[in-house]
Amino acid sequence: MLTWKLWRALTHPPFNNPIFNHISPISDSRPSVRGLFITYLFMFSAMGFCWSLVYTWIVPLVLPFAFLINFAYGIYHAQETAAFITQEKAAKRYDLLSILPYGSIGMCWLFCMRQLYKRGRYRIVQFMVRLVTAIFLSSLIIFLFVSIFLLNTKSSELSITAFSANTEVAYFTLTGIIISIGFYLDHVQTIIISSMIGVFIAAGSPSNQMEARIRAIGIYLSLQVITYIVTFLAISQFIPLHFISEPMGSTVIIFLGVGGILTFLIMREMLMWFLRAFTNNRLNSSGHEFSEVLQLIMKSA
Repeated sequence: MLTWKLWRALTHPPFNNPIFNHISPISDSRPSVRGLFITYLFMFSAMGFCWSLVYTWIVPLVLPFAFLINFAYGIYHAQETAAFITQEKAAKRYDLLSILPYGSIGMCWLFCMRQLYKRGRYRIVQFMVRLVTAIFLSSLIIFLFVSIFLLNTKSSELSITAFSANTEVAYFTLTGIIISIGFYLDHVQTIIISSMIGVFIAAGSPSNQMEARIRAIGIYLSLQVITYIVTFLAISQFIPLHFISEPMGSTVIIFLGVGGILTFLIMREMLMWFLRAFTNNRLNSSGHEFSEVLQLIMKSA
């Protein structure tokens, strides 16, 4: 799977590689949390889940903002990568470094990783995404086990209304778990795609950094919008919402969420394959050479 291969490469930056630090050294410092931060985060996630059960409009209102964080950082990283590689080409350092064993494709990937880690911003973003996802998943799984435990209680001890309410909570919790996993996978694929777009644009030899930034932003936005539209159309063809009826409504919504996320991830996986093929063509390299370069970079990490 290309997503896993590229994600492993991006998360193993070669901080000790002199080429990686050829302009200024990059620190390998990692963010951490102290005190009651995680406790408070658990508490707020549980409170947020309870509020969303009562006020169902909270989820569709907040959810787009969560995914918008990944979307915005993808735009930033794509244009930063394209501009930096273009700058290195203008300074004639790119041509000089490309004669090394890494080759052109390897140098582009090293420059891309350098931009990702140079100011430590991505370390913070990655840390927060992982922490929030882990805590939300933990909270939701606890709620799910509690709901299942209550559902397994003898019917004589539960009224029909309580049983129905626990069923809805279980469905809602399961949907939240699916969305949390989808949020993290969206983060992973967004970083990979924005990296590949930045390299692809720079490989096309834009005349200056501003042109590289504009091209990267334009292509990133276009590809993302196309992916969203195709995913929505694919789901709408298989799930006619007016046929959803109780008590199967919640079940259908869960399958809708799973199907939507899987369709979206598969679409982006295909997009990565196309971007890799087009980038390799521009840099006169092959897929096998690209894989070897990634292994070489990871060994120097």
